[in-house]
Amino acid sequence: MSASLAIPPLPLGTKPLANQVAGHKYGEGKTKLGCLQHEDGTVLKPVQGPPRGQREMDFYTTAFDENCSNKTLFNLRQFIPKFSGIVQCTDNPNVSYLKLENLMHHLSKPSVIDIKMGKRTYDPEAPPEKIALEVAKFPPVLKLGYQLSGMQVFDPELNKTVKYDKYYCKRLFEDTMVTHGLGKFFLIDNGLRKDVIKVVVDKLKELESWFLEQRMYAFYASSILIVYEGDVKHKPDCSTVVNSDQTKKNRENTLRSNSPLMENGDEDTNKSIDSLHIGNGDVDGRISAKLNGACERPLVEIRMIDFTHVFPSQEEDSNYLFGLQNLIKHFQCLLEMPS
Repeated sequence: MSASLAIPPLPLGTKPLANQVAGHKYGEGKTKLGCLQHEDGTVLKPVQGPPRGQREMDFYTTAFDENCSNKTLFNLRQFIPKFSGIVQCTDNPNVSYLKLENLMHHLSKPSVIDIKMGKRTYDPEAPPEKIALEVAKFPPVLKLGYQLSGMQVFDPELNKTVKYDKYYCKRLFEDTMVTHGLGKFFLIDNGLRKDVIKVVVDKLKELESWFLEQRMYAFYASSILIVYEGDVKHKPDCSTVVNSDQTKKNRENTLRSNSPLMENGDEDTNKSIDSLHIGNGDVDGRISAKLNGACERPLVEIRMIDFTHVFPSQEEDSNYLFGLQNLIKHFQCLLEMPS
């Protein structure tokens, strides 16, 4: 194996990032560099080559400048991963990492989704061939304003995580994104985790308020990462008590028929919104009843990520806002589905 193809050594105290659903992964791609998780509970993200890597470093260092007095930047910090500086790789002086907050560090069984925002995903410096490539990747983004890059969902009944990769996500369209895309991310025992969805909507509305006011940046090809604790059984007050062997068998059959990891990967993602029965009143009712009692709010984290295509701007970022407002509306559609 040539040196250019060799997998780079892992920095001390790190390992490949678990639960990564999109983006460059360690050991894959041309450079084979990818996100790592550090034993101290942070994530190390490789700094890309210029100008993208420098652009992302500048964004984080500006946002988390200790001497920053800008209200817009100060308010932005709650929506992006905490930045703890640059880590230089001792084995390779040409490799450095952004040291960032790990949203999954304290979660037992995380469910994770990566949503790329904006109907335009190419930046102002993109050449014509790059523009054509981006436009052809996912045509429905022009109407949706966002696209799914990948997700994983922990199923507490089966005690396993189901992954939906980028190929599954690219088979979604405008009329199936809500149910077969966003809906699957919150699916539990044929019902919806509406307790989680409500928190997600509240947090996204706060982010929307920031975007409506800010006139500093235009975000291209940036994503929103949503993470929540998928294991509800370790909290008795929040559990969905389903112990029937027949129920488990039915869930396994449903999983096999719907999972993109099945052998032929031929799930029909073109079904209408009414064809996916995910409004199970028994499940939603049990969760809601417990949440209205002694149970705490579900563990949910939302952050903007990926800032290699962030540009200064003095105008409203209508591109990002279009997708964000559509996303909020579609999550609200899930909340309004009959139980």
